[in-house]
Amino acid sequence: MAPESTKQPVRVLLANDDHIIIEGLRAMLAPYDDEVEVVATAEGDPEIAVAADTRMYVDVMLIDAYTRAAGGIDAAVKVLAEDPPFAVAVFTDANDLRLMLQALRVGVRGYMLKSSKPPDLVDMLVRIRDGEVVIDRRLATEATLLAARTIDLGDW
Repeated sequence: MAPESTKQPVRVLLANDDHIIIEGLRAMLAPYDDEVEVVATAEGDPEIAVAADTRMYVDVMLIDAYTRAAGGIDAAVKVLAEDPPFAVAVFTDANDLRLMLQALRVGVRGYMLKSSKPPDLVDMLVRIRDGEVVIDRRLATEATLLAARTIDLGDW
């Protein structure tokens, strides 16, 4: 018999400008409560405020890359500017290499697509909590193929 994991569930803050998206994510993650626990939510556009008494209980903030009032990752940039004690991950339907690179440049530690299956999303959240930078597999493959096409391999 394998030993039980001593890791606590990833404590997640769900941030979005649509309440229905937050509740949908909460419901989707509920069956995985041994690995992921939604400890807080934040609604805003793009002024997502994280209460000071909540910040210390969060491992990963999962935030949409787009809001009605702001394009790109403006909300994530504002949260990261406050030097939070948690990782910020983008959850988006934008399969966009430029947006992914922009997110990584500002300090986002995860870029996940909304088409992710729940077990994959849970795995990515755990890996982000554990210190990894995680990019959705499909987008990472696309980035690798693009990089391979643009590098002159004749010098190797």
